[in-house]
Amino acid sequence: MPLLATLGAVVATKIVLSALLPAKKWSSRNKNVMITGASSGIGASLARFYAAEGAHLWLVARRADKLEEVSEECRKLGARTVTLVVADVATEDGWKTIRESLAKAGSTEVAVDLLVLNAGLAMGSTFARLSATSSAVPIMKRLMDVNYLGAIGVYDAVLPHLMRSSTGVRLIVVSSVVGLVAPPTRTGYAASKFALKGRLVGSLAQIRTREHARNARFVRDAVL
Repeated sequence: MPLLATLGAVVATKIVLSALLPAKKWSSRNKNVMITGASSGIGASLARFYAAEGAHLWLVARRADKLEEVSEECRKLGARTVTLVVADVATEDGWKTIRESLAKAGSTEVAVDLLVLNAGLAMGSTFARLSATSSAVPIMKRLMDVNYLGAIGVYDAVLPHLMRSSTGVRLIVVSSVVGLVAPPTRTGYAASKFALKGRLVGSLAQIRTREHARNARFVRDAVL
């Protein structure tokens, strides 16, 4: 009986894993990959990774000079093409710029095979300290504008192109352990990540896609 129980557990585990894991590793070679916050940190690292696989890259960020530096590295690493999209993801003008960049690719029917929602800001102070300097609400609003509404706005702009991918809809949302537990000095940041996860999990379920949630290490690029 113990042997049968063990064998049963092994079979059950294999069935569960086969249902959760993809049949084979997905490659970005010759695929269209868009990355927000691509001028530094995690976004730039992901850009280099997909460049080495031979992807067609759309790199989105506000800092044109930094994007140029990353794009040069990506071309040397083997990216098929690199399109720079200088845009603020927290604004409607930024979302419009992203839509236009895809339209200029030659056809409004262009497919995006992978969207990486990475752009974000962090914070490093308690709410009480920010409140004492009358900066609490402006900073909380900025965090939500960039980390939550910025991601949702880009997702909305790119979704029609994601749905055209012949390899399935793929979305990477770069989050943080702070999106699971909120320390006193990261409350606004945590709130934006909680909101983002809740919104996107619901959206992804509606279109029956697979969510790739990554809990990323903290990168000290933009700390409020």
